[in-house]
Amino acid sequence: MADLQRSIDFYETLGFEVRERYEQEGWLLWCRLGRDSSELMLALASDPVHDHAQGVLFYLYVDDLAAIDADAPVLEVNAPRPAREMRLQDPDGYLVMVAELA
Repeated sequence: MADLQRSIDFYETLGFEVRERYEQEGWLLWCRLGRDSSELMLALASDPVHDHAQGVLFYLYVDDLAAIDADAPVLEVNAPRPAREMRLQDPDGYLVMVAELA
């Protein structure tokens, strides 16, 4: 993560809240976010983050996609699971898939 507070703000829109944070000399270096029983840890990147070179895909599962306040289309998936999903991009360019399993 290039800017942890910016990333925290993004994940808070998905219902996560800060449960723990670590700062050193006024710099936020690490935090643990949670939503219900789900947890996500974010750390300040030691090198620049290049969105085109990321080989990771994040999936978040929710009961109701309509409850997510995001300006992104809900995609119908023609597969056994997930039934519906939404593609979001976090502030560092990471692709975050939010899937409805109901």
